[in-house]
Amino acid sequence: LKYLALSNNKFSGTISKSIAHLSNLEYLYLEGNDFSGGIPEQTGELKQLKSANLDGNSFVGKLPKTIGNLQNLEFLSIQDNELSGELPFEMSEMSKLETLNIAMNSLEGSLPDLSHFSKLRNLYLYENALKGSIPDSVAGLKSIEVLFLSSNQLTGTIPSNIGALDRTLRGLYLSDNKLDGKISEMLCELEELEALFLDENKFSGELPDCLNSMSSLRQLYVFKNELSGEVPSNLENLKLLSEF
Repeated sequence: LKYLALSNNKFSGTISKSIAHLSNLEYLYLEGNDFSGGIPEQTGELKQLKSANLDGNSFVGKLPKTIGNLQNLEFLSIQDNELSGELPFEMSEMSKLETLNIAMNSLEGSLPDLSHFSKLRNLYLYENALKGSIPDSVAGLKSIEVLFLSSNQLTGTIPSNIGALDRTLRGLYLSDNKLDGKISEMLCELEELEALFLDENKFSGELPDCLNSMSSLRQLYVFKNELSGEVPSNLENLKLLSEF
């Protein structure tokens, strides 16, 4: 069996430990049901797995450390469940991941070392309880297009090396955290950026004048901060900007 799709039904109960016997499974789709309980350690035996979607269930507990064994996984989505605890360090072994979505859970702790995820294009961790700063290792996300960390409890400043993502990053979502300091001019190096959401934080100082060089920018949200000074008049040069 390579493909198991039970999506959008009314299935309930837990994932059996015997799932380990599906050693040839490549695609696992269980989203939109009412599965509960923890994600069993035996899931790590599915070493051929390429894509898994567990969205919209009632899974609880921590992600098992054995998840790091899924080194062929390219797509993992467990959005809208009740997972808690920290992201396991072993996830750094999942070097083929292109999309990781664990948004809308109750994850705690800090963001892990991100430098191992060189193929990751989409990272969705919004609406959790993550704390600490955004690590400098964010610069290791060499393929990242969407970085969505809104609605957590992140603190500190935007990493000074964020400009390293200038060729790929299209959406940076940091709304509703506890980030502070000045809005870094390094953001202006993100020439492909279309959406910049910095609202509902504690940023202070003035908006950098160089924002007018971000010619791809369509959405810029900075409301509910502690910003001061004048709004740069040259923002009118951003022809694509439709939401500010």
